[in-house]
Parts: sequence; C-alpha cells; structure tokens
Amino acid sequence: MAKKSMLLATPSLVQGSVCEAQLLQAYSASFFPVVSNKCKACHVVGPGLGAFASPDINTSLASFRELGAARIKANAVNPNHKPPYTGSQNQPDIDAADAVWTAASSTYLTCLANSGDSELQMKTAEKAMEATAAVKILSWDLNSETAVGTQPQPVRFSIEVKVASVKVGTEMMSGYVFTNPKISVSQSGRKFAIDGFSIWVNGQLQEEITTYKNLKRVANIDEINLMPDTNTLLMRTPMTEDKIAIEFAGLQETNENDKPPEVIAPPAGGATPPINNAPLQTFRQLVAATGVIGKNCIACHNGTRTEAGLNLTNYTAAKGAVVVNKSADSLIVKRMLNSGNPMPPSGRLPSLDVDTVRKWIDSGAPEL
Repeated sequence: MAKKSMLLATPSLVQGSVCEAQLLQAYSASFFPVVSNKCKACHVVGPGLGAFASPDINTSLASFRELGAARIKANAVNPNHKPPYTGSQNQPDIDAADAVWTAASSTYLTCLANSGDSELQMKTAEKAMEATAAVKILSWDLNSETAVGTQPQPVRFSIEVKVASVKVGTEMMSGYVFTNPKISVSQSGRKFAIDGFSIWVNGQLQEEITTYKNLKRVANIDEINLMPDTNTLLMRTPMTEDKIAIEFAGLQETNENDKPPEVIAPPAGGATPPINNAPLQTFRQLVAATGVIGKNCIACHNGTRTEAGLNLTNYTAAKGAVVVNKSADSLIVKRMLNSGNPMPPSGRLPSLDVDTVRKWIDSGAPEL
C-alpha cells in the first residue's frame, strides 16, 4: 500500500484500559488478519508508509489508527495501488472487517466517555469534512455540537480546511490543509482559557498535527485567530466520508487576559545577515546526525514519519518549507521562532542553531 502520511500516534495500548482492550480485541477479529496477510510485502518495515501489517498486533493497531481506516480500505481495493496485492478481490474481506471495526469504534468512544479514560469532556461532535480545493470554514457551537460525555460551554470554534496536492519527493500526494483556527465566547463578560487542541479524523487522533497542541490563549466575546498565517498539512487521501472533530486539551473559564504568543521573526525583505556568526552549512550537513535539523527535527520529519507532511531528509521535499534566499518568509524558520508554539515542541532552539538554518536559506539553500 502507498506511502506518506503524517498521521499520528494513538493512545498507548499498554495502558491497560478496558476501552483499549476491547478495541484491541475487535481489531484482532476484523482488520488485523486482513492487513497482516495482504499488506505485509510493503507495510511492515517499508517501502510503504506505516507498519500496520506488522505481525505484532499492538504495533499494527497503532499504525492502523494513525493512518486511518478509510485510507487503508481504499488502497486495499484499489487495483492500481500495489497489484497483485490490492484490488477488488479484497473487497469481501474489507467489507466484513469494516463492519466489525465500525461498530467497535462507536463502542470505544462511548466507553471512553463513560469511563473517564479520555479527555472527551472537551471534544466537539464529528462533522463531515466535505472539503474541496476551495477554502471551507468548519465551525462548532460548543453549547450544542459536542461529543458524548462533553460538558457544553458557551464557546464557538472554527477552522478553515481545503484539499491540496503537494510534491513529496517525486510523488504527488493529496491531503488536507488547515488554517486560521478561531475561537470566541458567546456570552459577554465571560472568558475561557484554551490549552491547545488536536484534530481527529474518522474517530482517530491525528497526532502528527502538533501545530496547535501548545497553544495557550484566552477567548472572550471578540473572536481571535489562534494562529494566523500558519498552515498545517495532513497527508491522507481525502475521502467523501471523512469526518472531523476537535479535542481541546483544556478549555476552562478564567479571569486572565489573553496573551498572544510572541513571534520573533528575522527582518523581512529577503536575505538577512546571520546573527552570532553562524556557519554556512549545506543541506546534507544540516540533516546529518550532528546537524541542527538532524538533531532536532528528523525524528518526526523523515521518510517514514512525515509529520505535517514534511520530510526533512529529502532535499526536494524539505525545500517545500523554504523560500530560497528569504529565511524570513520560510515556514521552517517561522516555526522555530514561534515562542508560543515552537518547533521542535520541546522549545525554542538556541539562536545559533536557528541562525545556521537561516544562513543556509539566505545563501541559496545549497544541497551539497
């Protein structure tokens, strides 16, 4: 099956929760025997994305949930995906597995809501994505459009989404682009603190989307854009049945005032002189084990784990996050310098490391 996704990991199956154990049992009786047999040529250690064909059921389920059932089902019955392993001959097995899995997924969410195993108290109801190449605004009123077990709040949330195609290496991939998440309070005089949010698609947490996880803002009756001028890419084949939900890490009433994140960007206007006498390095030096990108970024942005759709081990793909000769306009630099939600998520890099990346970009982003 095919490659590429930035999709994220899921809650650990070794936590021993009743809900996870039930879901694991359902997986063993549905998709696990199908994918571990039919997809093992590509989806254990490669070349395809994910390890959902692993003989280890925990590894298989984690990867299956990461990539999403819709994508795996579509590829399994697509005769052009990886013949002779994929095609219409798999349809009966996929349909039977999907019937069990769909019921189990619904039971799992209900179990979480009833057991307290998940932070569903701050999760929206699912909504059809129905995205196209044109920007669509998805919005929720958290007074009514919430998941089972959720405590309603007088809060409105929206986010823009569209379908886009990007070149990853030599392959064109489709996915969803999210931007302009906005929030407001529907009752005057009340304020709510938000501690970041995650995106769920088809009942699966998209952990590779880390852009919004560390947000700390305060909403009031005036709508605020939580992260303007930032696009987040989710690499998965768009499906007509795709559904989205938003889960808030925290959403509580507060008396505090909003503090927009500080974004310290280099001067605009093209090439800028580096600070701290940063060395001039090539792409290959930056992604080496001792390089700035190699040490801080490659773990999440590589050929098999392309979070946010970004593979920084591939020169062509990495340049998708770069505006050559203009580090101030380059996404990779903007994310490194965003003190409110930096990359890497562990915190802002030392200025010399950031300047080394800036100098590489401002010097033409040489590969070798």
